Amino acid sequence: VSGGARHARDARSELLAEARLAARLDHPHIANIYDVGETDAGEPYIALAYCGGGALAERIASRHPLPLAEIIDIAQQLAAALDAAHGSGIVHRDVKPANVLFDAHGAVRLSDFGIAKLASRDALNTGTVRGTAAYLAPEQLRGEPADHRSDLWAFGVTLYEMLAGRRPFDGASSAAVLYGILASRPE
Repeated sequence: VSGGARHARDARSELLAEARLAARLDHPHIANIYDVGETDAGEPYIALAYCGGGALAERIASRHPLPLAEIIDIAQQLAAALDAAHGSGIVHRDVKPANVLFDAHGAVRLSDFGIAKLASRDALNTGTVRGTAAYLAPEQLRGEPADHRSDLWAFGVTLYEMLAGRRPFDGASSAAVLYGILASRPE
């Protein structure tokens, strides 16, 4: 097996293992995962609850700034979802408005635990940076292990974005964003 094929197989196995881990979470503000597996062709799949209310990213883009009462409501629901995940020893590692979905009734459903890790296992990934650049905590950028505080950083970035209608650290390139996170303070 070539190195590339082995890497792809390992990545697929890791994705499925992490999805099964996230499927254990049962909370009203976490999108339910109904099934995890591989197709007959060997492609991984995750069957997730349908969230017909769109994503927070879409709301921010179309209605920024959001009304303060709505921001508080979303923040409380998102914090409850993170508390449940962290209480189960799971670090999401990619909290961002695109992963905050709404069901048909408008309730928050945190999704995309595809790069989540058990907090106790994350030490094995020191030096690995995963996630979306604008929401990565400084310790993640330095290659240190992510833990619940990394999710809280991303939660704070998401709150900032809801309030200001823009990210606290932005730039023309990913490198500029990463530099901003490590070396500057937002307005």
